[in-house]
Amino acid sequence: MQTGSRRSRGQAHFGDHAAALRWQEAIQTAQHDLADDLALLIGGDGLDRDSYLRWLAAENALCRTGAFVLESMAPALSTPALRQWAGERTQKMRDWERMAAADVRRTDGIVAIAPVAAEPWRDFVERHRRQRPYRVLGAIALHEAVTGGMARQALVAVLERSFLPVRGCTYLLHRLLAADDGCDWRWLWQQADEGAQRRALCDGAWHAATLYRRIVQAALQGPQGL
Repeated sequence: MQTGSRRSRGQAHFGDHAAALRWQEAIQTAQHDLADDLALLIGGDGLDRDSYLRWLAAENALCRTGAFVLESMAPALSTPALRQWAGERTQKMRDWERMAAADVRRTDGIVAIAPVAAEPWRDFVERHRRQRPYRVLGAIALHEAVTGGMARQALVAVLERSFLPVRGCTYLLHRLLAADDGCDWRWLWQQADEGAQRRALCDGAWHAATLYRRIVQAALQGPQGL
């Protein structure tokens, strides 16, 4: 009996360790994909003012969606620490939303981004925010973490583009400064219970990684990328 208990605990520990690796891999995959997509465009001189503006407009939409859904979910989160985290993230995403919109205006104003580009993300978080909130938290954490890791060098290269005015890069500068700040995605993992909540975080992050890459590629490539 005692041996069985030890085996059960060992299996649970192995399962949680595997889930933690899967969570980290989702974050790193999204960072790698963003770095690859940006490097491919920069290397081929495909990143121009219009593609940059479309990306900013998409980021504005993602931040606006994140702020809205976190604010709506916060009262129902299970712990005071999570509710405080959600409140802080809501304000941060509202700030980022305003920065992205201001940068679009400063970098020559009106840009034609297909209105459907960010809709899959909005549909995903809206579908799960009531019944599967940890899937949504996983998606939001991934979006916050995506500019860290190996994506940082690619973002620095974007900031060096000649078409980009100094006052038109506030959003990206703040994303670079905030990336990996306090390792919030790791903190969120620690707040989740082992088992279902952590699996939901992983599922949300992996789904968001796929959605985010599609949205970014569509924005960077323009209508032909949709």
